[in-house]
Amino acid sequence: MGGNFLATWRPLLHPMLVHFPIALIFVSVALDWIGFALRLPNLTRAGFYVLVLGAAGAGLAAISGPDHAGGDAAVQSLLVSHQTFALITVALAVGLLLIRYLAAEGLGGIGAVGYLAATLALLVAVTLTGYYGGELIYHHGIGVVSNGIVAGDGGPQGAHVPVKPLVALLGLFTVAAMGGWLLLGARFAPAAYARWRKGLRSELDGTPAPIWTLRRGR
Repeated sequence: MGGNFLATWRPLLHPMLVHFPIALIFVSVALDWIGFALRLPNLTRAGFYVLVLGAAGAGLAAISGPDHAGGDAAVQSLLVSHQTFALITVALAVGLLLIRYLAAEGLGGIGAVGYLAATLALLVAVTLTGYYGGELIYHHGIGVVSNGIVAGDGGPQGAHVPVKPLVALLGLFTVAAMGGWLLLGARFAPAAYARWRKGLRSELDGTPAPIWTLRRGR
């Protein structure tokens, strides 16, 4: 029964989840750029918080993505491109998240400019991921069910795409790391966890410190 449940719902999870990280990543980058340009640190701190959600969403979307798709060589090539850019998207999102988190007192000057430049690469990666995913669905009908038949199943069933295990592994690591931080961070990284709690308390108290912000000067 469990196998039938997964077989039925797993193909639906990816299209249900994938829109959230796309939107969250774009919003995060927009908040960072606007906050940096207008010298509004609260916006850049909000950009960090949104990036946390975007990275988690990207990890979940990566885990739920398809392993293979029936079809011709064009379909297989599109799937490889989709998963390759998905891997880049999750890696960039997690990398930028770690940079922001470790620079708890905020990034300024050339560090902030370099970070913002890297966010453009993240936007390109997530855009291309969505583009190739859209090609698979809307131009080739992969995963679309019509009259009980899944489009693409009539062609040869492709082997597991080589990059897929890396995408799923990185997605699983992202979700597990975030969950582990909430549950075990105080035990294994007490100093960093205390800094994180301090930042959150400052937000709740209404007196936010310049933590996880981007600024023009040092």
